[in-house]
Amino acid sequence: MLFIRKLLVMTKVLFLDQDYEYGGAQKVLLKTLEKLDRNKFEPCLITGFKGRLYTGLDDIQKKVIGIPETPFKLGRESIRVKNLLFAGFFSLVFLFRLIIEIKKSGPKLIYTNTVEMHLLGSLAGFISSTPVIWRVHDIMDSEAGFNNLSIKTIRFFSGLGKITALPVSGAVEESMIESSMKTKEIIKLYNGVEIDSNARGKSESKEPGITLGWMGRVTEMKNPEMFIRAALKILDKPGYPPLRFLIAGEALPEEAELLEKLKLLAGESKEIIFEGYVENTDKWLRQLDIFVHTSYIADSLPTSVMEAMSAGLAVIAADTGGVKEIINNRGCGIIYGPYDQDALEGAILSLLDNAKKRKELAKEGRQHIKRKFSEEIYMEKFQAILSSSLEQIKK
Repeated sequence: MLFIRKLLVMTKVLFLDQDYEYGGAQKVLLKTLEKLDRNKFEPCLITGFKGRLYTGLDDIQKKVIGIPETPFKLGRESIRVKNLLFAGFFSLVFLFRLIIEIKKSGPKLIYTNTVEMHLLGSLAGFISSTPVIWRVHDIMDSEAGFNNLSIKTIRFFSGLGKITALPVSGAVEESMIESSMKTKEIIKLYNGVEIDSNARGKSESKEPGITLGWMGRVTEMKNPEMFIRAALKILDKPGYPPLRFLIAGEALPEEAELLEKLKLLAGESKEIIFEGYVENTDKWLRQLDIFVHTSYIADSLPTSVMEAMSAGLAVIAADTGGVKEIINNRGCGIIYGPYDQDALEGAILSLLDNAKKRKELAKEGRQHIKRKFSEEIYMEKFQAILSSSLEQIKK
C-alpha cells in the first residue's frame, strides 16, 4: 500500500500543534488527519510536546521538535512581555529546528492549529517561502483573554507571507476582522463531528433516573463550578427521580488547585461524580439524558456541545461566542446567559419536569448537527480548501 501511494502524486502538508493540552482543537485535528485523503495529501505532524494528539496518531509521519522541559505554551492570555521574553529563547530553538525540517521535507503547505503555532509557523513559512493556513479557534478579544499586546503580536504575524485563515465560526471570523488581521484570505469553516450511530444510546448499563453531564478541560473559564452549584441546589429539591451529575475532564498541572476546590464544593455528595479524562466520549455521552455547557468565555464553537447534540442529548448551553451558530432558534437546545446561575438552574428544572421536551430537543439537535456540522461536510470543504490553496501556488 505504501509503495502504491508513493507512485501517486501526493502533496505534503505540514501540520503544527504544540500538543500541550488536548481540547476540542486537538480532537478535531486528530480526526482530520485520520480522515484526510492519503491519495491526495501526505500529512506530517510536528508538535512541541508528545501529548495525546501525537500519541493518538499511528499511520502518519510525526516528530516532536519542542523542548518538553520548558514552558513552551505562549498561551492565549499569557502572550505578555515577560512571558514572551521567558519563552523567547526556546521559541527560537523550536523555530530553527522547524525551518530545518521544512527544508528537508519540502511541504507545499503549513497548517497551524494554535495561536502559538500561528506565530512560529508563519515566521517559518515566511523564511522558507511556504504558504501557511491558520486554523483559528480563538475569538480574539478581551473577553476571551487577549490583551492589546496579544492582538498586536498576532496581527503583525498575520501579515507575513501568504496566510489563509480558516476561522471555526462566524464569531471568530468577526473578531479577526475587528482586530484588523492582515491575512491574505479569511474563509469560515465550521468544525464537524461524527454522527453517533447509537444516538440516545441509554446504554444497557445506564443507571435509573436522569443523568446530567458536563465535559471539558477543568478551568475557571469553562466554569464547571456553575454546574456543581446548580447540582447541589437541585439535589435539595424533592419530587424528582434519582439524579446524577457527571463531570468529565481533567485539569492541567497549573490548574490542579481548581479541581481540588471543586471536589471540596461537591462535598460528600454521591450524586456528583468526577470521572476525570474520558477517552471514549461517545460511550460516555450515551449515559446522559441532558448535557450542560457553562463557559463564560467567548467559546468559539464548543466541540462538546456538537458532540452532545450528535449523540441525541438535550443540550443546555451558555450564550457565548459561536454557541448560537450551533443552537439556532429551531428548538435545538436551550441557551442561557453565561453568568446567570438562576437561569441555568431554571433550564435544568424545565427539562427534568418535561420528558417530552427533552426528547424533542434531542431529536432536533441531532438532525441539525447532521445537516450542518457533520464530519463529512467538514472534510469535504476542508480538502477543497487545501486543493484550492495548492492550485493558487501553481499559478
